Amino acid sequence: MNRGKLTTNPSTVPKGRRRIHIQQLQNVLLVWLDSNIDETNDYYQNTITTLRRAIKDVNTYTNGDQCLEFIQTIVDKKVCMVISGSLEKHIVPRVHNMSQVDSIFIFSGNKIYHQQWIKDWPKIKGVFTDITPMCEALKKAAYQCEQNAIPMSFVGPNEKLEQLDPSFMYTQMLKEILLTIKFEQKHIQDYLNYCRDAFVNNEEEMVNIERLEREYRTKTPIYWYTCQMFLYPMLNRALRLMNGDTITRMGFFISDLHRQIEQLHREQYPDTTAVNTFTVYRGQGFSTGDFEQMMKTKGGLISFNNFLSTTKHRNISLGFAQRATINSDEVGVLFIIEINPALLTTPFASIAGISKFQREGEVLFSMHSVFRIKDIKQMSENNRLHEVYLTLTAKNDPELSRFNDYIRKESFPDSEGWYRLGRVLRKMGQFDTAEDIYQVLFDQTKNDKDKAPIYVQLGSIKYSQGKYQGALTFYEKSLDIYQKTLSPNHPSLAISYSNIGNVHNSMGDYPKALFYFEKALEIQQQSLPPNHRDLAIPYVNIGNMHAEMGNYLKAISSYKEALEIQQQSLPPNHPDLVYFYNNIGNAHSKMSNYRIALSCFEKALKIQQQSLPPNHRDLAIPFVNIGSVHAEMGDYPQALFCFEKALEIQRQSLPSNHPDLAASYNNIGNVHCRMSNYSKALSYYEKDLEISQQSLPSNHPDLASSYNNIGNVHADMGNNPEALSSYEKALKIQQQSLPPSHPNLAASYNNIGTVYDNMGIYTKARTFYEHAIQIGQQSLPSNHPNLQQWKNNLELTLTTLNLSYNGIGDERAKYLSAALQNNTTLTILNLNGNGIGAEGARHLGDALQNNTGLTTLNLNWNGIGADGARHLGEALRNNTTLTTLTLRLNKIGAEGAQHLSDALRINTTLITLNLNGNEIGAEGAQHLGDALQNNTTLTTLSLYNSEIGNEGAQYLGDALRINTGLTTLNLNWNGIGADGARHLGDALRNNTTLITLNLNGNGVGAEGAQHLGDALRNNTALTTLNLELNSIGAEGAQHLADALRINT
Repeated sequence: MNRGKLTTNPSTVPKGRRRIHIQQLQNVLLVWLDSNIDETNDYYQNTITTLRRAIKDVNTYTNGDQCLEFIQTIVDKKVCMVISGSLEKHIVPRVHNMSQVDSIFIFSGNKIYHQQWIKDWPKIKGVFTDITPMCEALKKAAYQCEQNAIPMSFVGPNEKLEQLDPSFMYTQMLKEILLTIKFEQKHIQDYLNYCRDAFVNNEEEMVNIERLEREYRTKTPIYWYTCQMFLYPMLNRALRLMNGDTITRMGFFISDLHRQIEQLHREQYPDTTAVNTFTVYRGQGFSTGDFEQMMKTKGGLISFNNFLSTTKHRNISLGFAQRATINSDEVGVLFIIEINPALLTTPFASIAGISKFQREGEVLFSMHSVFRIKDIKQMSENNRLHEVYLTLTAKNDPELSRFNDYIRKESFPDSEGWYRLGRVLRKMGQFDTAEDIYQVLFDQTKNDKDKAPIYVQLGSIKYSQGKYQGALTFYEKSLDIYQKTLSPNHPSLAISYSNIGNVHNSMGDYPKALFYFEKALEIQQQSLPPNHRDLAIPYVNIGNMHAEMGNYLKAISSYKEALEIQQQSLPPNHPDLVYFYNNIGNAHSKMSNYRIALSCFEKALKIQQQSLPPNHRDLAIPFVNIGSVHAEMGDYPQALFCFEKALEIQRQSLPSNHPDLAASYNNIGNVHCRMSNYSKALSYYEKDLEISQQSLPSNHPDLASSYNNIGNVHADMGNNPEALSSYEKALKIQQQSLPPSHPNLAASYNNIGTVYDNMGIYTKARTFYEHAIQIGQQSLPSNHPNLQQWKNNLELTLTTLNLSYNGIGDERAKYLSAALQNNTTLTILNLNGNGIGAEGARHLGDALQNNTGLTTLNLNWNGIGADGARHLGEALRNNTTLTTLTLRLNKIGAEGAQHLSDALRINTTLITLNLNGNEIGAEGAQHLGDALQNNTTLTTLSLYNSEIGNEGAQYLGDALRINTGLTTLNLNWNGIGADGARHLGDALRNNTTLITLNLNGNGVGAEGAQHLGDALRNNTALTTLNLELNSIGAEGAQHLADALRINT
């Protein structure tokens, strides 16, 4: 089958499939803000219709804040803004400096009123009382925005092939392939139907579509390209975003336009020499970021990835460049382009007399013209206006030839026509369009032998989308055909077995994957010489499966086989050996042979440092591997250093949404999570998720991994609802993309069960644990540690028990306490409001003497009194696990505070003690203060509304001078007054550990504020001081303000 001569419609969209969105048609949109817009009113409907003749994407707003929020969400587009009604003077100052806003148009009947104030705002293009001239001005602004948005790629001097800008590569690939395809009338018709779908609400463009349908062949492609209709902006936008669907549908037009320029070039420059060299110009605006990138590329190459319009008239182009400088966020650029028509280059032609508009001196270059940046010069005093000198590169330019050869090799040169285009689109991640092409190819193919490679491509698309079951179906169909039509040891069979093995690997069915990889190896051993380099691949695949199943010794054996094959044909420092050292290192790391693993990874790093430039993207890999080993060894600072080094390399060598960056953010997040730096971990995990959402399909399994990581952090932080939400999102993705028995599904069920366990919803927790175990038993060995953990979770479901406000009383507290004597799983017990009294507290105290699991006991509002506090104090002398005890509103008084204080002199585990509302008074505060002088473990003490007064504050202040453990002290509503504030202030001068001090409602007044302010001049530890409802007045505020000037 000659695939290069297929006459098929590649972009026939099945019913219910993709539709083009109006946002894809232009690089500019219009925002109309008017508080009086009424979309049901005929006047406004007519106005919107008229505005669409200038800019197709019209967005209306009546609320200024909502309008600005919308503009702030816009990425990679420019906004032309129309403001009318009464909002102009209020909105312009807020919107003028937004980089998204290109120009502003005031639409008002009172022109004189606006003429004066608009002079201060250069983005305002005028005040218009009539919509017709305003639409003309909008068309000009939109045209300039489109010219500024022409897609470009930059290739720095001495750029490595692997570092080429993807847009540079893909534009060249697509152009080369599209020019080999023979397009027919049905392709044009399909594109027109595609446009009808897009412009269904735009009468003017519907008329243009009809005209294009009638007259396309009677007028030239250049005429249509320069016509003021949708063709140019749609193509410009598609090439800027690398929208494979639109580019493919417009392939006939790209081909026709190129052919006409090529023909004109032959006619206009038949016998030229270097003497005929001439200069053309182009003026446009650059964002500051794009201009900085071009500055870095000086001496390198720039490609214009659309058809490029230039002129022989400098002043015309200079005007465009100068107008760009009106916007403070843009740089005006005048390209001065030297053309030697004697060189074999991308075709160009003068289109004077051919284009729709008779622009004298206009020269049009075909798509993907490549120029060398010779120089960049600032013009006069304006540092935002520059001349950029370019020369058109010849096709035999050594550097360009090297790039083109590389691109050709990467674009499947063994394929042809539509088949090759589908493979490139899949490489670009344009899976739906590639699938459409292959589906049409399949429908036109009658021979089973020719269907097999199409099945392979359809399977590869499904595999790239994470749709593994669909991939498996297509791969198996291709294998079935190959088994019937090829010899038993044909290489295509080995490839099919490997493809199926890869799918089973991704689905978590490692035994099946191993079976298919071994089949592939068996064929390759029969068809290849013993030490052929291609034999290394199945050995690696087999090693990977053994590693996944925990058979690390077998994995290492396979990896070493692969390495030995490579070493026989490669020098010792060849970059390809890195991959094999990394595999061996990973297996040793899994076996906890960390020193051997480090040795392997360091060998890999050494080879890459010798063979690659300092910031080559591949250098990140050994840093990641070395970082992973240090993380496993518990050396987190060194792990962070390695992961951050990898991220630094990737930021310099990869686009901002590359999946490898997501992986690095994930690695750094993992380390911070292990270090209990949960806020930092969450930040990195969210960056990982953001990139993954941009670069992966919405149901890709890697997204589930990102959600699981975020859920883990929320769970560790105790944010159970947020953790549950993340885990449920992960599970939903996995249910769509993984087989029902995949172990990752089991892990997600376990995660959700854990959250329900933490929330005390034990019935649901058990259900999810049981789901996890059921799946694990199907997909994992019986001794797998994960399966064992899930079983343990089911057995130890109850960790939190909340029995608050159940009227338990002292007798039932006795039975509960008996159960606690030997329980080792319950960690949190809430018994608030149960009236257990002193006797119930005695029973609980007896239990705490022996219990080794409980960490939190909440006994608020139980009337335990001083006797109950005594029983609990006696228990705390021996208990070594309780970390939190809350006894709010229990009437323990000063005597009860004494019993607890005596315990604090001995206890070394209690971290938080809450005695709010217990009327302990100054005497109780004295007891606690004496205990705190020796205690080093209590970090939080809450004495809200405890009637300690200024005397109690003095005792606590004395303790703070010595204590080195307390970080939070809550003394709200204790009537300490100015004297109490003085005592505490004196203590704060020396204390270096207290971070939070709450003194709300204490009547400290201005004098107290002065004492505290004086303390803050010296204290460097306190970060939070709460002084609500203290009547400090302006004077007190001044004292604090004076102190804050010094406090650092």
